[in-house]
Amino acid sequence: DKDEFYGDDRESDEDCCARARTFLEWLNARPEKCIAVVTHSSFLRHLFGQFGERQTQADKDNLQRLAGNCELRSVVLCSHGNK
Repeated sequence: DKDEFYGDDRESDEDCCARARTFLEWLNARPEKCIAVVTHSSFLRHLFGQFGERQTQADKDNLQRLAGNCELRSVVLCSHGNK
């Protein structure tokens, strides 16, 4: 059987970043206070790579570093009331 969701074509960086922003908008609209997200390191790299311009370089490097295999990472997101 052919896998309809897997192919040789890779998602562009721009498309992945746009998907990450859409995901954050969806996540921000959720009523829950604590949410577990399971994803791939590449998606996290594109997601977190869009942030950090107002952080120290050390904090930015830590946020944007490549996730390890099976890594558990806790992140607090604040929408500053923008829902």
